[in-house]
Amino acid sequence: LDPQIQVFIREEPPPPPPRAPAPSPISPAPSPPQSSGAAAVPAAGEAAVAGEMLRDLTTEFDVFACDAFTEDSGRWLRLMPDAGFVPS
Repeated sequence: LDPQIQVFIREEPPPPPPRAPAPSPISPAPSPPQSSGAAAVPAAGEAAVAGEMLRDLTTEFDVFACDAFTEDSGRWLRLMPDAGFVPS
């Protein structure tokens, strides 16, 4: 079988909640939050769908074997002579 690929699907952790600014000693006390009846806004990295929260997923494809592979040292540089990145 050519090529052989492993697939990894990971759920990314949610971003940390935003930190509230420290109260200033001269500013008035904050007023309590008022409900407007509107739906909650999803946090960054989440989407609301039918009342559920979806998380970001990362999919990684790793080729770990390929019968057709032949080593060709320096090919990347020959094909991409002005590239600022050389894969290892």
